Amino acid sequence: MGDSQAVQVGGAVVTAFKSPSGKRAEPRVSLPLAVEVSGQTLPAQDWSLGGLSLNQPLPALTRGDVVTLNLRFGAGDAQITLNGIEAQVVRAAPDVAPAFEFLTLKPAHRRLLDRIVSEYLSGQLVSFEELLASAPRYNTVVRRAPRSVRVVLACVGLLLALAALGFIAYRALFTARSDYAAVSVPFVNVSAPIAGTVVLEAPPPNQIYEAGAPLFQIRPLVGQSEADRLQIERTGLLARRTLLQRQLQESGQMVSALRSVYRTQRVAADRRSQSLEAELELKSAMLSRMAALAEQGDISKLELQKQQSDVSMLQRQLADASSERNNLDTQIRLSSAGLLSTSLNDLSQTPGRLREELLGIEQNLAAIDASLASLQLRQTFTSPCYCMLQRLQLQDGAMVQPAQTVLQLRKVGERTMVRALVSTHAARRLRNGSTADVELSDGRVIEGGKVDRVSYRATPEDWAALPIGRETLLGMAAVDITLPTLLPDSADGMLADVRFHMPFSLRWR
Repeated sequence: MGDSQAVQVGGAVVTAFKSPSGKRAEPRVSLPLAVEVSGQTLPAQDWSLGGLSLNQPLPALTRGDVVTLNLRFGAGDAQITLNGIEAQVVRAAPDVAPAFEFLTLKPAHRRLLDRIVSEYLSGQLVSFEELLASAPRYNTVVRRAPRSVRVVLACVGLLLALAALGFIAYRALFTARSDYAAVSVPFVNVSAPIAGTVVLEAPPPNQIYEAGAPLFQIRPLVGQSEADRLQIERTGLLARRTLLQRQLQESGQMVSALRSVYRTQRVAADRRSQSLEAELELKSAMLSRMAALAEQGDISKLELQKQQSDVSMLQRQLADASSERNNLDTQIRLSSAGLLSTSLNDLSQTPGRLREELLGIEQNLAAIDASLASLQLRQTFTSPCYCMLQRLQLQDGAMVQPAQTVLQLRKVGERTMVRALVSTHAARRLRNGSTADVELSDGRVIEGGKVDRVSYRATPEDWAALPIGRETLLGMAAVDITLPTLLPDSADGMLADVRFHMPFSLRWR
């Protein structure tokens, strides 16, 4: 280590020394210096115009890394900071303090550091106050905490406190908040005044109705049971008429087809009977011979009994075939007569009888329709406003009770309302047209709402659909606020927080 000297500066001991000749290009100075590198602030071991070294290892660095350094040194209440100095790591190891070589040193930084080093090495005493007075301002931060700053900060704090008190006083004197508020979309519920059956054609979505346009009809319950009975009877007659018309239309083709089938089956039955008769004749002759042989003892009785069983079975089959031929003959006669029944005594399926029954059904249907027309006295209900269909609560044919909602309309062009409860004392300072800001429960804030109505007594009937108790309404006033923007239908019933802006007035009511 080279020659060194110690000087007293502002109460701090500064050691300046020269390295041995030929080992360093710049003399190094030992002076209290904090180095910020890689997010850490560490003290420097020594420094010079060419670089510096730290007094403790920094494992995160490796030799050859290029980093940015911020230097901060000073004594007493004086402090100088040099920012943004690029340096390269020239020595680094996990257990060795790293050393850095400056790559970029701005002229202002170099002049300041050169002055410190040269005056220390020449033996002159340098005060930090003189250094601060001549410190370059380019990228150099000079920090001082004079008393005037503290005075200014105190004044600023006092002004902020006064502003906060003024804001609190304004909020207390010229604003009021709602105790409860909810969004009210301008719906119109159209209800049925009487009980009955809804008669309604399904309208398209978002259908627009003029004021007075028909919406739906209601068929009263008076005579409803008789109408239902007649309607059921009418439905059965219609189904029977359709069946008879189809049978009458197809009866000719059916009779011809059945007659052809029966005749084909009759020919097959004749052939089967002839075959059975020939086989029975053969079996009977064999049975006679076997009976003679059995008397002589040439064959066993078991063989004779088996032959007798075969003959009996053929006789039964021949009897069945004869019965089948007789049945087919009957069917052929019926189809030739134009009958569809299997019995000669049943003439209900003849074309003449079908036409007679159809005529009777038509007469009955006419009588039922006349009775239904006399019973179906309908009442028509119209739109109360220029509205758009919002939703159908009931479908066509549904039963409706008195005061039950049939459909819901929305007034076209009307803005969304917010209904709020406020104290009676605050409501007396509100006027129609007073402004209000509304914060919805989903976080949206709507400014510029206008007070539309103030009722100094909130009636339970007006708030029956809301989740609040009757005791909450005591001493409360109801206020309606019109919003400057339309809200979607889904916002109906959404909770809100309303802040009213009171008009300035020296007259209290």
